Amino acid sequence: MKFDFFDLTRIFTSLQLILLCLVLLFIKTKGKQYKILALFLFSLASFIICGIYSKLYDLLANENLHFILYILYSFNYLIGPSFYFYIRSVATKSDRFRGINLIHFLPFFLILIFNPLFLHIPGSDIFLFGKNFVADAYFVTVTAFLHLQILTYLVYSLLILKKHRQINEVDNKAKLGKSRFNWMKFLTYSLLVIWTLEGLIYFYYIYFLVSLCLIKIVLAGLNFSLANIIVIVGLKKPEIFNGEPSRSKYNKNILKEKEKHIFLQNLERYMETESPYLHPELSLNSMALKLNISPHQLSQLLNTVLSINFYDYINSYRIEAAKKLLLSCNSQQKTILEIIYEVGFSSKSVFNNAFKKHTGVTPTEFRNHNK
Repeated sequence: MKFDFFDLTRIFTSLQLILLCLVLLFIKTKGKQYKILALFLFSLASFIICGIYSKLYDLLANENLHFILYILYSFNYLIGPSFYFYIRSVATKSDRFRGINLIHFLPFFLILIFNPLFLHIPGSDIFLFGKNFVADAYFVTVTAFLHLQILTYLVYSLLILKKHRQINEVDNKAKLGKSRFNWMKFLTYSLLVIWTLEGLIYFYYIYFLVSLCLIKIVLAGLNFSLANIIVIVGLKKPEIFNGEPSRSKYNKNILKEKEKHIFLQNLERYMETESPYLHPELSLNSMALKLNISPHQLSQLLNTVLSINFYDYINSYRIEAAKKLLLSCNSQQKTILEIIYEVGFSSKSVFNNAFKKHTGVTPTEFRNHNK
């Protein structure tokens, strides 16, 4: 069985993605963003491998090894959910996974169970679906669902990024750095273009029985280019994949232990006596100026000693102030919006996200539970 240049390009692309997937799995980090991204890359590699399914099927002499291809195919249905959860976890800096979220992975489990069963065991198709079952109709249905599922999750991912961009426009204390936001936007739009072309190729072939060879070549080139870009970015700026700041940028001009202790004491005293967090315009630079240290030193102190970034640190004080106001008898008549502005937030959405992240409940739930 010969592989043409088109097949070799796809094989090389899938190997790149799997290699980066393995690298991400072994990175030690507090969050799960790398692991979610690794699942997405592996699922994408599985789809590319399944693209040369017929040749690989003939290549596997042992019929039992065909189950490997069935399992790989089921991972196609994790492309959309894994990418969506990756974007959401980085954008919101929360990788909490609830039981209800398992519904997103239901198509994966169904395909994993049923595909090998009725495609590999003679007669099982009739047992599962009845005598009127048509295999071709099944393949068209599940593949159409795959394309629709992935495009839907990509659109939802764009909505998350759009919401985050709106937060950036209202409040410059948004959690994503500009470079990370631009990277995720580029990745989402690139995948949207690729999967739109995938859908075009598939449905054109289904309805007209014509293979769009030129578009398939362009698509292979786009997948190859995107895989290389992901690998290059991953090697040069691994922190851009995650929701946490890079620690490597502090390798130069490392604070001495004595300096850390003094700076930390000054910081805590300043926060308790001056309450700078109540000012909406508070920034890293203005706060560093008040403490008579450089912004780089303040950032280093927060990230390496307290393991928290600047805006999460400031928001933690604001949330504590908000909790006191929500519980105060004198503040019961105040609306939550009034409290939001009083504690230093300038955006309701930012406040709600920060409050739920720190307390696990919404401001209204917190107030009602503590009446």
